[in-house]
Amino acid sequence: MTKRKLTKRDKLVFIVFLAFFILAVPLAYLGTFYSAHKGTHSGGTVIDGKYYYGIAGKGIYEYTPGGESKRIIKNSNINGDYIINRDGIYQKDNKMIYFYDFETAENHLFFDAGKYDCSYINMFQMTDDNINIALHSRETDSAKQLIVKSKTGEAIVPETDYTPHKDFYSFANTVFYIGDRQIVKKAYEGKTENDRYFLLEENGQNILPEGTVVEEYTGHKSGDCLVFGLYTQNYAQQQGLLLLKADGDDETIDIPNHYQWSIYGDYAYSISNYQYSELQCINIHTGESWVLNDETDVYAAEITTDGNYIYTRDYHPKKQACWEIIKDETGKPIKAVLVTEKI
Repeated sequence: MTKRKLTKRDKLVFIVFLAFFILAVPLAYLGTFYSAHKGTHSGGTVIDGKYYYGIAGKGIYEYTPGGESKRIIKNSNINGDYIINRDGIYQKDNKMIYFYDFETAENHLFFDAGKYDCSYINMFQMTDDNINIALHSRETDSAKQLIVKSKTGEAIVPETDYTPHKDFYSFANTVFYIGDRQIVKKAYEGKTENDRYFLLEENGQNILPEGTVVEEYTGHKSGDCLVFGLYTQNYAQQQGLLLLKADGDDETIDIPNHYQWSIYGDYAYSISNYQYSELQCINIHTGESWVLNDETDVYAAEITTDGNYIYTRDYHPKKQACWEIIKDETGKPIKAVLVTEKI
């Protein structure tokens, strides 16, 4: 039998097939790695004892401690452009925002920027759960904004005029609420254009400790308080964290800035993000700290708590864990028991 010679076409097909095979494995790995880094949205959000998180290309999931995760929104476009609060889930899709209502389990159009003169939009959550929407213009390199009421979408702060991007700050990054208190981030006298630090004012008065400022993008709600990083005005050295409470019982605490942490009530739960380490608890009033888990080392890119459970997340969306907080008769957390390492 005469052997058939390989033609140029046969050789080309073989080379293409071989190249595809060689690249397939690393590309698949990189795809998983990429989706993992995009996967979850800042660790997740705890609402009424349930933990909500998103995975890029799949959707948004709900987890109940001791149970299994279930997908409540199937959406291949999930990429971090969503907000979760007590009312539901807000998802941005181009120039539209959709709202998934926890009460009715229905998804509907919440905001349509089609009627606005803008190129694209961004959305941010205010600390009172209302939604701050920014409307951007590429043509004029500027942005304007408004605030709409959570759940209903009713405008409660009307659309502003356009501001150049270099001077634009979102309402969500400059106005904060805790209880009936309104805290405003303001520039201080002598502040230069390149200075990234600001004052905090309440009723027109600076409330920061003397000689300190807050950073440009600092400020978020954690548990029952607002948290701001404090810095010295001259040398920009971190001076701890300022906690603002609804009742005005404010205080300054110190947590190492290389730690991931989450505050709830009288305690902060933290873990080093440089290496595998223990879950720790810190009494925010006394500064006393102690280890909650003495058997398992943990690595986490994010940590979230509701005072009953601690949720930790690595960079990979499948590497999320849930820990139950065990307390003594006085309510002091004394131990963290692993519920699952695969949320």
